[in-house]
Amino acid sequence: MELLLQFPIHMKLLNVCGMNGIKYMIHSASFSPMKIFFGAPSCVPATTMETAGSNIGDKEIEELFYKDYCSHLSEVMNYPGVIYNDPLVIKKLNIAKRYKKCD
Repeated sequence: MELLLQFPIHMKLLNVCGMNGIKYMIHSASFSPMKIFFGAPSCVPATTMETAGSNIGDKEIEELFYKDYCSHLSEVMNYPGVIYNDPLVIKKLNIAKRYKKCD
């Protein structure tokens, strides 16, 4: 029996470790008997007012989808950015659409 798990990559880890944290989690999960699907983090840091150790921008989202590390774009919490067409938010959504990672 195959067990599947969909998992949004935890933002606290990414705020500090960035892409290295993502790659660590994906590598570690490869040793699990479960098949784990990771979601690409859409907002690290969560807001422009937050100071974090890292930033996940459109180039990083592109890399995660190009290398097929992530199955979807997760937690698009910046709804004002979607409604008011924030260029970075829209760019991330368009990358996800291009790789068929969202509807």
